[in-house]
Amino acid sequence: MSPIITALLVAGNLGLIFLLMTAPLGLRTVRLSRVVAMDRQRLWQALWPLGSDAGWSGEILSAEPLDGQGTTRIMLSWEGRDGQPIERRSRFEDVVEGSRFSMRVIEDTALDASFWKDFYETTELVSEGALLPRA
Repeated sequence: MSPIITALLVAGNLGLIFLLMTAPLGLRTVRLSRVVAMDRQRLWQALWPLGSDAGWSGEILSAEPLDGQGTTRIMLSWEGRDGQPIERRSRFEDVVEGSRFSMRVIEDTALDASFWKDFYETTELVSEGALLPRA
């Protein structure tokens, strides 16, 4: 094969790889549903990051509200690039005590803010058999 054709194939492949890595592929929605046989209030305390049992998995080291607007500082057990625990500032919205909350990540010491710009998480406790609305 001639060197010109080889160079064109390599350049074409590198260009395609570049486009695939930089082109946005769209937003994704992931839904998980679990049936947990447990007291509702105890489950809420484990799922709510400011709950008394939020550290049950070892992921959350501490969580503290920063203002009355729903902004919270959460320290995670995972290490960031600097070898320190990841610190995440999150905003909680649509909080219904014992039932649901939505969380957006505002700032993170491990990942750039652009990574989190479209991310949000909603946790909702519903009775078994109740249908969840589709977004």
